[in-house]
Amino acid sequence: MLNRLPSCAAYCAALLLFGGAVFCGAVFCFTPPIAYAADAEKPEAAPADASALTPENVVPENGTSSGPPDATAGLETVPDIFVATSALVKKNADMKPAWDKLQALDKPGALEILRPLVAKDRALPPAEFLVALFFYDRRDGNRAVSALDEAVRAHPDDPAAYLALGSIAVGQGRFTDATLLLERAEKLIPALPADHPRHKVLDAALCSQMAMVANRFERWPQARDYLKRLLVLLPEDAIAHYRLAQVLLRLNERQQGYAELQAAYQRNRRLPTPPIAVVMYCQQTGQPALAEKWMKYAEQKYDTDAPTRATLASWQWEAGRLPDAKRHATAAASQDARSVMAQFMLGIIAHYEGDLDAAEQRLDAAYRLAPNDVQVRDHLAAVLITSRDQAKRDRAERLAIDAVRQTPSSPDAIATLGWIQYNMGKTDDAMRAFGAVSKAQISSDAAYYLARVLADKKSNDDAVKLLENVLKDKGLFVQRPAAEELLKKLKS
Repeated sequence: MLNRLPSCAAYCAALLLFGGAVFCGAVFCFTPPIAYAADAEKPEAAPADASALTPENVVPENGTSSGPPDATAGLETVPDIFVATSALVKKNADMKPAWDKLQALDKPGALEILRPLVAKDRALPPAEFLVALFFYDRRDGNRAVSALDEAVRAHPDDPAAYLALGSIAVGQGRFTDATLLLERAEKLIPALPADHPRHKVLDAALCSQMAMVANRFERWPQARDYLKRLLVLLPEDAIAHYRLAQVLLRLNERQQGYAELQAAYQRNRRLPTPPIAVVMYCQQTGQPALAEKWMKYAEQKYDTDAPTRATLASWQWEAGRLPDAKRHATAAASQDARSVMAQFMLGIIAHYEGDLDAAEQRLDAAYRLAPNDVQVRDHLAAVLITSRDQAKRDRAERLAIDAVRQTPSSPDAIATLGWIQYNMGKTDDAMRAFGAVSKAQISSDAAYYLARVLADKKSNDDAVKLLENVLKDKGLFVQRPAAEELLKKLKS
């Protein structure tokens, strides 16, 4: 069972998106300093092994990145040929008649307008590629791919369509197809003069995608080379620095890797702080003791950083340490009242402790900050359904229904809706919902909901098995006290 925390932790999204595949594998030892004085300027003495990735060896003497962090610099996303082209298209008002034609699915009419415009502007890709961009922006994948195929046929020596098709293949996990398409683009880009207005955009997109493919096949030196080339083109791209850091860690280029984590964070404060990134690496590679030490280091060096404290709160919650989770969440909320994760954590902690009024207040605050976060809605609904106020109970059902509509394949959202309906006396609807998730991987709270229904239906053996499974882990979840009580009752 998973005790899932909210997707509203956008703070860590970049690492999960760009680093999950990179950090799975080799384990190497690195240890943060055990204690830093609050006003310390120098780390503790380095251990005998000066090559180990410890903060003593990799963190600068003042313990921070060089220079003040810049919250506005380096906010470019990973280069993408469609994104880069969209920026050009939006500036060109002459293209609007073509978009109107495409809106009516008049592709020949649109091409008739676009081709003269492309002929006059060297920065634009072929007209067929622009047609693909129009459909891709509108999430019409079939027409977009069809237009890209037409672009390849009409302009076999232009790299843009190959890059776009390769990028789509990467996104779909078709890495062999992606390799062939990207290698074709790589052969065509040098035919453009170095000062051609499209050269930098095309080469940056190529480097980004080829690095992803290299990561997938664990070709770390190749990934490093492409990312370094990308940073020559886009030196302020924070995500590129972040991705390079992960590859360097895989290559045991540890000091350089940590320096890249610092460079990434300096350019984009929305990324995880460097020690938090190391904690995530330790967790993903099965090094819990090292993760603990880096958590302490993260708290010492970034104790006033709300995202760091909120992330630490979620990890302590998952580790079953309620006082530490509450301490970090409280600190995060005091540092940033608009921290969704901090409000969420305080909400589920209050629910766990039985303070339903505080839980509703915190979770409602998180919901107002992130109304599209499904887990926030689910937990808010689970609190509201405990009320005797019919208006709140009705709102709980609306929230649960909205969550399922947004993520119709989410077992947790379906189970929460089932629990809400069960508490509202809509037994048939509830049983249909629980039947749909009875064999799915669900959160610990959802498992308790299902166990309660099974127990009420006298399926005690199934309920006991489910509860024993969910309670064997030490991590906290909102309904853990109720689950423990129910299991004790069923066994007696």
